Amino acid sequence: MRPTGPLDDTCATGLADVVREVEALVLRLVVVDLDEVSRIEGAGLDFLATLHRRWSLRLINSPAGLRARLPRQVG
Repeated sequence: MRPTGPLDDTCATGLADVVREVEALVLRLVVVDLDEVSRIEGAGLDFLATLHRRWSLRLINSPAGLRARLPRQVG
């Protein structure tokens, strides 16, 4: 998946929809390319944490300092 723009509370409903779509795919690994994401706050952090809890999560092009704001296992 390749989100763009901010990942924050303004897109919480859309992020929840994406989680449901991923659930339907029965995946083991979710790869998120954050290259075009301008900001990650609130719902965006919750979204990434939810993906991490339910599946193996790999972040690509994550902004500096993001990993420190997420659970240690997210990479």
